[in-house]
Amino acid sequence: EGTYRFTIDPEVTGDITSFELSPATLIFEGIKKRFSLERLRRELDSQHMKFVVKGKNLYYRFQDIELSPEEQKIKELIEGHRTVGEVLALSEMDLIKTYQLLYTLMTIEMIELSDTPGGEEEEEEATVEQIVEEAAGRKAAPAAAAHAAQEAASQEDAELRRMIVEKYRDLESKNYFEVLGLTQEATEAEIKSAYHRLAKEFHPDRFFGKVSGDIKAKVEEIFRKISDAYNVLSDPNGREDYLASLGEKAKKKRVDKVAEEVKTILKAEQSFQRGLEFLSMRNFPKAVEQFKIAYKCRPQEADYLAHLGWATFNLPMREHDGTKRDKELAEEEWEDNRFRGREMVDRAVKMNPRNDKAYVFLGHIYKQIGQREYAFRQYEKALIVNPNCVDALRELRLMKMKARARQQKKGFFQKIMDKLNQPIGGSNK
Repeated sequence: EGTYRFTIDPEVTGDITSFELSPATLIFEGIKKRFSLERLRRELDSQHMKFVVKGKNLYYRFQDIELSPEEQKIKELIEGHRTVGEVLALSEMDLIKTYQLLYTLMTIEMIELSDTPGGEEEEEEATVEQIVEEAAGRKAAPAAAAHAAQEAASQEDAELRRMIVEKYRDLESKNYFEVLGLTQEATEAEIKSAYHRLAKEFHPDRFFGKVSGDIKAKVEEIFRKISDAYNVLSDPNGREDYLASLGEKAKKKRVDKVAEEVKTILKAEQSFQRGLEFLSMRNFPKAVEQFKIAYKCRPQEADYLAHLGWATFNLPMREHDGTKRDKELAEEEWEDNRFRGREMVDRAVKMNPRNDKAYVFLGHIYKQIGQREYAFRQYEKALIVNPNCVDALRELRLMKMKARARQQKKGFFQKIMDKLNQPIGGSNK
């Protein structure tokens, strides 16, 4: 209750305080600054068993409030079938922040507490009229139109913010020509035309009162970059100097890129050499560590991948605690390492079919799993791509020696059996 007086006056006197935050956001900020956890608990702890449902008053339910991604996740938990206690338990935020958010949403009537759960509510055709009736006793039709306009405006605002943020990010890495959407051969008239078009589109006055403070700052930065680009490129001397600087920047960028590539190559090779040392000592875990670094630096190197696969295949089974379950897990991990190691060597062969080491490693793998014929073929492939492959020559020589020994052993026993099978006293005539 109160009294008021309406005075027509062309000028407003006194200080004017304007808020760029929505009323709901303003209330939220106040609660975060002024309400302690103890005070919030006094308000909510007795309500833990009540269900958190969406507010019945649609006018308030759909009001605008600025939330962080974490706060938005909590708001999305409120679907009508969770209690206050459940929402608090599911929250990933600090306890006080969750209390503050729930209390704010209750205060601004975006949510309500109920003894019974509320299901997902479908949007009804009568929604607009309900908002009208609950908002302020206005007639249904005008209020419906107002709500429809409000929804449309909200969608437009969201689209506007998205467009500004995308433009801001897009300009961050562009030179002045690219800022204006031009090539370096653009004429003076094209530069002027592009500037006028963009300046009109992104002049800060266009967004006055339509965007929040952080978006407004982005608009001002966009306009500043557009203006800087025009001021430099519209001046012949400034344009000439700028083109020269672009050339220097491009040259420096190329030099820096080459230096970085050389640094990466050296790091990869150093790690690879350390991996070879560990491999020669049969320290497979350490070898895997170094080969991983090398391959990460240079994933196009088939030789690095082949060595990583071979070292991985040979990783020993980890120690287990003696229980049947842990022993089974250790065996599964060991088998998985062998499978992954073989798969990596296979990929290395496909990456570079002329890598003799990859064929040698495949030969070793086949030999370990008892497939001598396949192993023999891999060693032969290694010699085809590199006739001087010492490892392949040695393995093939050993395999042939063992094959001859088996044949000789077989022949020796066959001779004995033949003699044993001869009739006593010689042959019968």
